Parts: sequence; C-alpha cells; structure tokens
Amino acid sequence: MKKAIRGILATALAAGTILSSTVVSFAAEEDMAKGKIYTLSTTYFDLTSLPDEAITAYEESGWIINKDYSYRKTNLTTGELWVNGNVTTINSDGSFEVPQDTDTITVKYTEDGEEQTISKNADGNFEVVNAVNLESLMDRMDTVASETSPMARKGYGDKYYYGDWVHCNRFNGPLSDSVHYAKTNPKAYINFINSDCDIALANSTVCWGWSYCNQSGPAAGCSIEIGHYNKFHQH
Repeated sequence: MKKAIRGILATALAAGTILSSTVVSFAAEEDMAKGKIYTLSTTYFDLTSLPDEAITAYEESGWIINKDYSYRKTNLTTGELWVNGNVTTINSDGSFEVPQDTDTITVKYTEDGEEQTISKNADGNFEVVNAVNLESLMDRMDTVASETSPMARKGYGDKYYYGDWVHCNRFNGPLSDSVHYAKTNPKAYINFINSDCDIALANSTVCWGWSYCNQSGPAAGCSIEIGHYNKFHQH
C-alpha cells in the first residue's frame, strides 16, 4: 500500500512539474508582443511596358504591378535589428519579439544608426516598414560611385564581364544583358529583377536602401550579404 501511495505521489508531482512548466512557458509567451519587419520596394516606372518575360519575373517575385506605380512588400529574414537599444533576433518569417507592456519601441538597423519610434498597431503589434524607391536607389548609388570610386572606369552603356569591379550588382539578374543602364532606360529594370541587389533588398536589413552599397558598406555589399561573389557575375 505504501508503495502504491508513493507511486501516486510521484505521478502527481511529475504531472505538477509538467503543468508548472506549461504555465510558465505560456506566461512567457503572453508577456511578449510581436513585431514584423518589412521592406516596401516601390517604382514609378511603368513596369507594364517591359517584355512579358520581365513582367512575369517581377510578378513571380511578389511585385504588384500597375502602370503608374508598382510595389512589393517582403518580410526581412536576415541581418540585425536593434530594438530599444538591444540587438534582436529576426525569425525566418520576419517577426521579432518585444515586451508586451510597452506601447512604443525604438528601432535602428545598426548599433550607431538613426533611431525610429514605432507605435503598436490596432492589433497590439509593431510593424517596421522601410520604403525603398528604385529610382532613388539607382540615382544615389550611381552618383556616389562616380564621385568616390576611382576604380569605376565603366559607366552607363558599358557591358560588364565576369570579375569586373562593380559598385553594386544590381544589373546581374537572369534576364540581364550585363550592361549598366540609367534609371530612365527600361533595360535597367529588366536587368534589376532577381539581381543580387534585388535579392538582398528583399531579405536583409543590411541592404536597406541606397546608403549601403559602396557607401557605408563595401562595393557590391549586397552580393557579400547574400553569400555571392563581390565582383560582376551573371545569374
């Protein structure tokens, strides 16, 4: 009988431990709010004017295409995000956790970067969105590259070959003719889709916008960020 009682007590204690762990785990989850981090890529260029193959590539990459304005919203899954002064893990779905008992957070993309203040949305979560316009991206990178990069001997209209120095691999997509075009040339948008720059913008907090490649970061920093060769190469 004593053995039976001891067995019952042991079982009860074990069950209590499991229940206790479950409650603690549940409570911990309840103490955290969710955040989501996105890149909103935009363009005012008429993507509907591109060849069908290029339009399909944009659509398959998640772009919503209109004649006067097109955009793509993607979850960021790599890089770092600083929340309230501390580096925070970004999950594979672009989410991150913050304390439940706060209505605002500060975020930045590098330890010494500029802070943004984000408030909870109607669902009680935090949404971090950075808009990157393709025209501004191309303008800024090309201007800075021409002013600061003595190695950049090639310019608009020049064809690049494997191993050439490049300030940003934004024209090495699968449909590219390997030529560097200005934003006013439709071929610039054909060459951009699924390039290293495009892929990095869609996935990494490091490559948010025109201030990284060959500026605050190294030349072809987008390629380095996604594990690709940092000289020109064709996909």
